[in-house]
Amino acid sequence: MRKETATIASSSLHSVHRVDRRDELLRRFVEATRRAQIVTIVNTAASEAELGELFTAELCEAFEAEIAFVLTEPHGGGVRTLVGAYGLTADQRAGLLEDESCAHTLSSEEIRLHHDDPLSIGVRQLVLAPFAGKVDRGVVGVARLYEERFDEGEVALLEAVVESISHALERIRLGEERDALFAREHAARREAEERGQAALVLGYVADGVFLVDSNGTVQLWNPAAEAITGISAEAVLGLPVEQALPGWDSLAAGVTIASSPAASPVPAATLHAEIGERDLWLSVAGVSFADGTVYAFRDRTEERRLEELKTDFISTVSHELRTPIAAVHGAAQTLARDDVVFPDDLRRRLLSVISDQSERLAHLVNDILLTSQVESGRLALARQQVDVSELARSAIEAGRAHAPAELTLKLVAPKSLAPVTTDRDKLRQVLVNLVGNAIKYSPGSGRIEVRLEPRESGLRIAVRDEGVGIPQSEQQRIFEKFYRVPEMINSVSGTGLGLYICRELVRRMGGNIWVESGEEKGSTFFVELPLAPAST
Repeated sequence: MRKETATIASSSLHSVHRVDRRDELLRRFVEATRRAQIVTIVNTAASEAELGELFTAELCEAFEAEIAFVLTEPHGGGVRTLVGAYGLTADQRAGLLEDESCAHTLSSEEIRLHHDDPLSIGVRQLVLAPFAGKVDRGVVGVARLYEERFDEGEVALLEAVVESISHALERIRLGEERDALFAREHAARREAEERGQAALVLGYVADGVFLVDSNGTVQLWNPAAEAITGISAEAVLGLPVEQALPGWDSLAAGVTIASSPAASPVPAATLHAEIGERDLWLSVAGVSFADGTVYAFRDRTEERRLEELKTDFISTVSHELRTPIAAVHGAAQTLARDDVVFPDDLRRRLLSVISDQSERLAHLVNDILLTSQVESGRLALARQQVDVSELARSAIEAGRAHAPAELTLKLVAPKSLAPVTTDRDKLRQVLVNLVGNAIKYSPGSGRIEVRLEPRESGLRIAVRDEGVGIPQSEQQRIFEKFYRVPEMINSVSGTGLGLYICRELVRRMGGNIWVESGEEKGSTFFVELPLAPAST
């Protein structure tokens, strides 16, 4: 009987040990599972916000608690940050940032258990676990609103997962720094590429572009600005704009600045500028932005000059038309009178006036029409065998009819001259214009010579006079449309179209025209025509 009792007692003891071990194993298994689950969440969070939200929610579930939070602050003190919180209102979260219990735990290295309400939010049990990373230190808090203390196993579990969140925060922050660095590098590369593309584009833009920063310093000066002003970028970059461009203050006062590229367009101001030795008319517009003002300008000097020449041309043509029209009208009215009997010589003189002035009008109108044809591209040239000697004689005879008797006109040409394939009428007009000019700009006496010289590549025509000559500075401009030498405008009539027409006709014949002259030494106009001129 005793033996059986002992056996039963022994059997009961082994059963108790097996139950205790099974409960312990189960507890350890549950803790390990919870820890693994928490660590998984910690290691997969992509941001601090996600980490704080998931981690605190999982802590509450694992510890059967109502509140959990994570706080960090830089080593040595600084701005405290709430990484995440679960079960707290907005006001309660704000209070955590100033809480003394959390502050004390942040500065220590030990887990603290509280059985009172240090947060003043109704907490009955609170555990605070500190952690420290390379940059920040922090504290993880778990709180229950009911009376059940955290046992040693729960404290150990919290201590283990706190280390995981410390590593996770460092991982996330390093990743964010890496991403931020990559983003900065990408932005820097993109900005460099955009600046490179902008610089490349500005290099091909025909308008001058320059940038004046908020301090009034020139920071950009594109190639077109160099070409228009004659000032290199090296000479202006880094200088105050007033020093780089003398007289800038007066120029800038006339420029309207747009507030942004997308703003309503403002009209560009056309301003007169003396830059170095250049006398320019510039069309200038500006756009302001945070770092300064961008100015764009276009060279309108040639257009301005052409407008002035057109104005002068209209005035000249009006005068040139008025004189012959008045002469023709006066002569015609005189001849139409019934109360006067005119002697034959007077009648002939009046008819001669009508004929000469009508011819003068016809030449003027023909020059204007021919100029229009040249500019519109509607001028067509014939291709035919032309005896240039015969055309030169014809031009000389036409000029002799209007030349002073004391002026000698002579043709110098070889007895035998090969014909040239070109447009007979257009070449005759060139010769008539050149001979006519030589007569107009020659004194009452002297010699005009038309010389024909065969060349290997074609024929050279030279029309030489002993007149007033042309200043060196004007010799390139006399072939421009409407242009007349200023010193001769009042002394010699003309429209400024004759030499322009000559140049355009000779070019279309495939030839060249130029002048050699000296003041008071006469002028020689040369025309070279090829054996086979270019087709038009």
